[in-house]
Amino acid sequence: MKRPPLWTTLIPLIAAGAGYFHWWSLQRDAFVGQVAAIVGAGGTGGGFPYRIETTLTKPDLRFDRVGVVATLRAEQLQLNRQPLRAGPVIGQMSQPRVTFGVPAIAGAQLDIEAGAAVSSLRMAAGHIERFSTVFDAARLRLAGFAAPVRADSFEVHVRETPTLATVASSPKFPVQDELVLAATALRYGAGDPVRLAASIDLTAAKPVRDLERWQAGGTLEVRRFQLADQSGEILNLEATGSPARNGDLLFAGTIETLCPATVEALFAGRTAARELRARRPIRYSFVGRFGQVKLSPVGVSRVPVRNQEPPCPVLRR
Repeated sequence: MKRPPLWTTLIPLIAAGAGYFHWWSLQRDAFVGQVAAIVGAGGTGGGFPYRIETTLTKPDLRFDRVGVVATLRAEQLQLNRQPLRAGPVIGQMSQPRVTFGVPAIAGAQLDIEAGAAVSSLRMAAGHIERFSTVFDAARLRLAGFAAPVRADSFEVHVRETPTLATVASSPKFPVQDELVLAATALRYGAGDPVRLAASIDLTAAKPVRDLERWQAGGTLEVRRFQLADQSGEILNLEATGSPARNGDLLFAGTIETLCPATVEALFAGRTAARELRARRPIRYSFVGRFGQVKLSPVGVSRVPVRNQEPPCPVLRR
């Protein structure tokens, strides 16, 4: 019996490869079209065979909805996903410049510049299941702060947790959005480097689809705002922010710190004298509007220190 030529065994493989390339091309074109419909600009497609991607050169994007205004500019933005999965969508940016603001709230303006950044977006049932961005060599400027903030890396993680309020079993509404921040080698002006770890929740009676819905009884819950250096924790802040009718964001909360003079100087806008860490945490309460709060020591008459404790970092210089 005559055997078929060896090359004929490649026919199924060639057919499968051609079929996959045709299917991949349709997926690529659809992805490029979806991105263009959202950002208003077309890009080049590629990534075969393992990814579906589109690349935008010098994108200039703007988001203006639900009382939030955000812009993104970069030298290049590349978006990609795996061919057999709808998400997550990965974004890689070179020299991104991001602005984020809520015009109706005084001082709610953040500008970020970075050497590079990587983002990941996963959607589920019409809401953000997880959105994360890591900025490298970041420079941040927050309204009301005199000096810029720099960080070797700055991370932002957002998650929507849409929930309807039920019969009041708590004085606060359920959490609708979660925000986690992290930074390494964070410096305020010429201050010493510290690490940042923060967890912030947005509460409201219903999922936040516009600013007015959140302002109707919603709060900003700072569960944790921790600064630390190589010798350990410097301060840990907890607070509740409530929107006022005049557009201010009013805060009330507490701070625990081993470096009380350093923290007092930071909030007063001056450089602290050299300070050794206290032997036990010192507690403060504070109230005020965003960017302007007044510290009040809680039950402190004397700060116990020992000469062998490590010195506190200079948070502002």
